[in-house]
Amino acid sequence: MARMPRMHAGLSLTIAAISGCLLLAIAAPRMAVAAESAAFDSTDASPEAVSVERELASKRAKRFPPRLVVGRLIYLPKVYYSSTSGFGVGGQLIAPFRCAGSADTTPLSDYRVKGRITHKGQGKVETTATLFLGDNRYHAKARLAYTDLAFDYFGIGPNTPRSNAEEFRPRNYFAYVEFFRNVLPALRVGVRTEANLVESISFEKDGLIASDQLADQTNSRVFGFGGVLDLNTTDARYSPTNGIHWQMFGLWFDKDAGSEFDFNQYVIDLRNYIGLRKNHVFATQFFLFGTDGNVPFFRLAQLGGHTHTRGYKQARYRDKVLGAFQAEYRCPLYRRLGFTTFAGAAVVAPELADLKARYLRPTAGVGLQFRTESLNGIVARADVAFGQEDVRFDLSLDEAF
Repeated sequence: MARMPRMHAGLSLTIAAISGCLLLAIAAPRMAVAAESAAFDSTDASPEAVSVERELASKRAKRFPPRLVVGRLIYLPKVYYSSTSGFGVGGQLIAPFRCAGSADTTPLSDYRVKGRITHKGQGKVETTATLFLGDNRYHAKARLAYTDLAFDYFGIGPNTPRSNAEEFRPRNYFAYVEFFRNVLPALRVGVRTEANLVESISFEKDGLIASDQLADQTNSRVFGFGGVLDLNTTDARYSPTNGIHWQMFGLWFDKDAGSEFDFNQYVIDLRNYIGLRKNHVFATQFFLFGTDGNVPFFRLAQLGGHTHTRGYKQARYRDKVLGAFQAEYRCPLYRRLGFTTFAGAAVVAPELADLKARYLRPTAGVGLQFRTESLNGIVARADVAFGQEDVRFDLSLDEAF
């Protein structure tokens, strides 16, 4: 089948972006941000208790910086360094709110923005909107991201040597939209669509990407759609202490839908939270990412980054399948300061049956958490993680999982 014109890539992204924007535009008139207290999750407390807790929290916050809150915004300035992108500055913002007409038991919605710019003229920006509507029967999420950052390509497989590192700088445009409906109190079913366009800025013409016969993938697009199952019994929107959050989805990318590649993608993400005692939490995550078909290398499973394998550089290993497990213990230290310790392991392979224990990449680390003085439980994290090759540092808003 002949390839569809490249203009379809922009069309696919535009469709996803417009869908997300329309979704927000429709919901926007119904959003209630009438009072600053709307940013606080007071579901389980009486108005008097909430008022007292806010007053005490405000006093504690004045004695214990950083405050991390301005009006309804929760912010985190950040500095970055990467051997490929150089030094950078940026930050994250989260704006929690409750939609008009929502019940007190409906989780908080939020807008998120984060980005960075580096001294090499590279950068990244992304925005996400998550909406819980009405009586929590409907849930929608939209994300738009633009990335212009160089990274190292090490090859494909579970045991690629570090000496393989080859710098590749793409422009990456990414968008997705999800829409869910509750079918049971804790179970949602939904649909998801994704669009991803990659435009190559530079790579080594005679290097590893070329020798792996991937040069034709450095300027390409994919567009896919699929279904999602989401089971969530957790007790809090941002920092759960009990319950489970299990999500599974499958996406199909097809040339007939505007994609340049025919392939499938499957994800199983199982998160479990156990409250040991007050504010002490043991959390675990099992994560399985699988693909099959003619998968472009920028859509392969990636081991590394600040999610399930914090001790490894982003995309240090990549292949068609990734299996990862991690566990984290979270506890308070002093007022709004908390401590975490975590460990895990992950592995990639060309097929599910080829996941081998000898290629497991372990990671472990510790971190500090600064909890915002509001009652919504959002935290800022400072993690240090150890892998087999590196010590990695990460500063971020919200829990790792």
